[in-house]
Amino acid sequence: MSVTLIDDSLTEIERMFNLAGSIPIVAIVSGIVRATAGKVQAIAGLVLVGVGNAGQWFQPSNSVKWEQLTAQGVRHATHGVLNMAVGLGECVAGFTIVGSLVLLVYRTAHGFDPIYKYQPLDRKVVAQLS
Repeated sequence: MSVTLIDDSLTEIERMFNLAGSIPIVAIVSGIVRATAGKVQAIAGLVLVGVGNAGQWFQPSNSVKWEQLTAQGVRHATHGVLNMAVGLGECVAGFTIVGSLVLLVYRTAHGFDPIYKYQPLDRKVVAQLS
């Protein structure tokens, strides 16, 4: 599976969470699911960081690949922590119609896209990681 496909898929999933998190009452459930998924993503990101760092240690001749894997891990860990925070916030806001409507208005203005976007990697790096 390519890195670009994973990033595009995760962006679309975050977009759907943004939509669901803007609907009163539904935001409570989607917030819990998002926070849980964020925890899994953060843990997976930390595992990638660990593997990338170990790879740099044991195979320094291929350090570019391992550095990029570490960078991917940091990106996913960061997204995971942010998804946990946003999920908990949506959960709280979902208890009130006003909170959900404020999220809906804000997110409608931004097209429901994630605020912190997955940054594209260099094509050569993507080819190495795929």
